[in-house]
Amino acid sequence: MDAGTDPATGKRRQTTRSGYKTKTEAEDALTAELAKLNAGTWTDDRRMTLGRWLDQWIDALIAAKKSPNTIKNYRGHIRDAWKPQLGHKLLRDLRRSHIEGVLADLALPLEGERPVGNIGRRIERRTPATIDGYRRTIRAALSAAQRAELISINPAIGRMDSIPVENDIDEHDEPEVWQPEETARFLEHVFDDRLSALYELAAYAGLRRAELCGLRWSDIDANGAGLRVRQTIVSVHALAGYA
Repeated sequence: MDAGTDPATGKRRQTTRSGYKTKTEAEDALTAELAKLNAGTWTDDRRMTLGRWLDQWIDALIAAKKSPNTIKNYRGHIRDAWKPQLGHKLLRDLRRSHIEGVLADLALPLEGERPVGNIGRRIERRTPATIDGYRRTIRAALSAAQRAELISINPAIGRMDSIPVENDIDEHDEPEVWQPEETARFLEHVFDDRLSALYELAAYAGLRRAELCGLRWSDIDANGAGLRVRQTIVSVHALAGYA
């Protein structure tokens, strides 16, 4: 099929498809592709798989100096879900049902032994907000593919039925929050610790961990009445190639 001029090179662009069992099947496919071309919705994914596109997308975000923490979260979602389950699929073959299937798997109870190391508490299942974070990652990646004219429709846009609503989560899955007296007992327990002042600041100022780690003496007001958050420190050990 003659697909007009390649906007990147200015050269004539032709595309081919194969694998049809009959001539009629091939002609029907050609008619459908020509209809998309005439409607302005035709795209060519250049046989790009989702896995390869996700790698290119992350590299582009790193080159654009996007937030290291954001890239770290994206990479975790890609490593744990999107690449293992859908990385082999061509972008043109990706459907909403595929996205829904991955999200449904993420909503299942977690099984297996608790990993070794300082990873926090072992949860029984992911929260709806966590699962939606995985959806936002694939939505952002496919939106970039759409802007690059590799796909015409982003199948990850919109509410996904496979993400449970908050009312579907058992009460025992709700996070436990310390009451004031529990916080006071903890602060008394760590009173002699060299980081006791930091713990107290975390308890009463509500700063995030990255904000706490980024504090310097120069960020404290001269009269000691307050402080300003001017920088954050995050772990970027998982971001190979990020300077």
